Amino acid sequence: MTTPFPGRDEITLTTPLARHLCNSREHRNAGRPAEVIVTYGTLADPGAPPHHRSNLWPESWGCSSPLCFECWNNTGGDPYEHTAAWPPGL
Repeated sequence: MTTPFPGRDEITLTTPLARHLCNSREHRNAGRPAEVIVTYGTLADPGAPPHHRSNLWPESWGCSSPLCFECWNNTGGDPYEHTAAWPPGL
């Protein structure tokens, strides 16, 4: 099964098909398995330049991270939940 690349302002969650360890250094060293693969799309305002301050996590765009449920829950599950006031004036 191939998961399509997430679109603008999308994050996809998939179940690992093989054994992956959690991306957290502490959890990886402890051998904790990943329970979800998180793939980030482009989290940016349409037309914003690549390094505009309103862009969220540009270093993660197009990347996948294996995470345990604890780490996924620690992100809030919603990347915009903790950034509602960013950029200023929204």
